[in-house]
Amino acid sequence: MNKRSSKYNPFVPSVKETGRILYCLRRNSSSRMSLSEISKELGIPKSKCFTILNTLKEFDFVSKDPKTKLYSLGMGLVYLARSVLDNLDIKEISDQPLQELASRTGSSAMLGILNGNHLFIVNKHEGNQNLGLSIPIGHRFHMSFGAHGRIILAYMDEDERDRILSGEKLYLYTNGKLPEKRILMKKIKMWKNQGFASDLGEMQQGINAISSPVFGSNNRITGAVILVGAFPKKEHGKYGKMTVATANKISEKLGADRKIP
Repeated sequence: MNKRSSKYNPFVPSVKETGRILYCLRRNSSSRMSLSEISKELGIPKSKCFTILNTLKEFDFVSKDPKTKLYSLGMGLVYLARSVLDNLDIKEISDQPLQELASRTGSSAMLGILNGNHLFIVNKHEGNQNLGLSIPIGHRFHMSFGAHGRIILAYMDEDERDRILSGEKLYLYTNGKLPEKRILMKKIKMWKNQGFASDLGEMQQGINAISSPVFGSNNRITGAVILVGAFPKKEHGKYGKMTVATANKISEKLGADRKIP
């Protein structure tokens, strides 16, 4: 009697397709997608795509605009992400450098990690200044916001920078408008050369911020150290160098062999 042999498949096809859909929405997070666009990009039949998206929507992993019928990632993923962040070794890795920076400057020192178009705060240490400003762990900023947005823009890949500058709304400045390209590129060059960018009371009067990039083991920017306080503007160069030193320490612990000046 012949036994029909079957090859063992360790993957569940529908779960794999669910993962592909989520990553597809993440890649296109700057704009919402229609069912047809998702189906076409992934080669998954529309009927199956719809069933998976509907299930993800039940768990708030996907959001659907009732008017446009377009899909985007849902807030349910943020809750899951917070649980992951709570257990990341990066909190332990960054603890001492952030604490030292906060202690030496009297300001709040934070570490943010990039995820899509946002920067999530994963660790922070408060200084001795009462700012009347609370930024909790898990808070997310748009990746282009203020000081960290400027330094992220300076250190990201050129193609990615061009895509962002030509596309979505940015928050580098309070009015949401960018200076002409020649002036902006000059500023980007300056931020990159000095290793940090500043926001001196522009986003919120009386509150100054400095940010320096953090690199992962692939030597690409993965986040940023942010120093926030009411320190004198004349100290921003000195505090900028201290923020750079802190970011370099964290990058080294993350396995990067790239340092900034």
